[in-house]
Amino acid sequence: TQLTAGLIAYSERGEAYVNELNDMIRHNKAYFDED
Repeated sequence: TQLTAGLIAYSERGEAYVNELNDMIRHNKAYFDED
């Protein structure tokens, strides 16, 4: 996501960190879309 793309340099894990965050966001997206 745009939100996580800027975090690559934040963690020493780099892209692996961002991929993990994106996976968590995708997994929980259903909860974000609830009314």
